[in-house]
Amino acid sequence: MIRLQKLFIRKMGQFSQIAARRPELDFDRLLNPENLASIRENIRCRKQVGDIDQLHRLWNNMQTVIQDKNPTMTMNELTSMWDRFYEEALLIPNDTHPEAPVGDESVAKIIHTNGSKPIFTFKPLFGEDIAVKFKILWQDVGFCCGEKAYFLYNQLAILELALIRFCRDRLRSSGFEEVVVPDVIPKRIVENCGLMNRTDKEIVYSIHGLPNWTLSGTAEMGLASFIENRIFDVNEMPKKFFSVSRCFRPEVATGKLSKGLYRVHEFTKVEMFICTANETGLESNISHLEILEMQKLLFSELNLHFKVLEMPTEELGASAFRKFDIESWFPGRDCYGEIKKN
Repeated sequence: MIRLQKLFIRKMGQFSQIAARRPELDFDRLLNPENLASIRENIRCRKQVGDIDQLHRLWNNMQTVIQDKNPTMTMNELTSMWDRFYEEALLIPNDTHPEAPVGDESVAKIIHTNGSKPIFTFKPLFGEDIAVKFKILWQDVGFCCGEKAYFLYNQLAILELALIRFCRDRLRSSGFEEVVVPDVIPKRIVENCGLMNRTDKEIVYSIHGLPNWTLSGTAEMGLASFIENRIFDVNEMPKKFFSVSRCFRPEVATGKLSKGLYRVHEFTKVEMFICTANETGLESNISHLEILEMQKLLFSELNLHFKVLEMPTEELGASAFRKFDIESWFPGRDCYGEIKKN
């Protein structure tokens, strides 16, 4: 059965113009009847997105194509059949780490805390308000640059560059290689990174006149395209990269976090990215934890009070196996706010 699956999937790849550039899915896992119950349960815990039974129905309908030595279907029909099957498979979520809490955001588990909330004898101001008073931040620039735009000036611009250099130095000394990535990338890279737009809200900026291209939402996308279709010797692994780039996001903050420089449409970020082997099945999880430890080290050295959350199943995107959020205390806002996730 598995041999036939692989033969058919290779055959379908010949008919689809983009099949070779799609992520390779684990069809052995998805199409094995022995996994049906566990995959159904995983879908139930992950916002009920995906239908493994529908995927198997599509696969069963395709059996005749495997067995037919003289197929009557046209190339377009074969391509359409494969595309529908593949797109259904994309909706099935990844396996879930056994330590991930089951449920929604309210059951997120604190697994680490650094420092404590600072105590003030006065009411702390928003950091942005202080920066405006010192004339090193301009925010009322929507008339020329759009909503949530800003200018960093003099000391605040120097501070941002100093933070970037601080991160660069730490990552280089830890064996990460720096890559400068493009800001304009193919939309397929966004999808290949597991970002699927399932609502009316845009998750990336489209480029007028170039429907197949988009502004990068994170350097992860550029780094993914950097290693796409490359072959590494297993002895080279893991390959550790980082990039400093502009990130473009249509989303905006709400509530206490809606004011100021939080969830703006454009910002600079230092992104870590590790490409691992898959010889034991544990490599990816080990590298994921390495990234988390590096993030904790960086924020600790900046003397931030923060907590690390193990995120629940309903907070995991379809491609995620496990997710950590890091939230820092914002004294002026009197609340915690996310400063990193991975």
